[in-house]
Amino acid sequence: VSDELRGRVLGAWNVAIGFGWIGPLILGAVADIVSVTAAFALAGTILILTAVLAGAFSPRLRSA
Repeated sequence: VSDELRGRVLGAWNVAIGFGWIGPLILGAVADIVSVTAAFALAGTILILTAVLAGAFSPRLRSA
């Protein structure tokens, strides 16, 4: 990742895995119900959707 985007990428990673202890707990529960692959696919989809919505609704992000 380029230096200009490193902070954004780390922030996105924290959103995908983070939310304190709640993220891993939910991710583990989903993985237990379906599969690990499906749980990570769902987390990635939510992350991408969040990024798209943030970009769409935040003019400040679009101009950066």
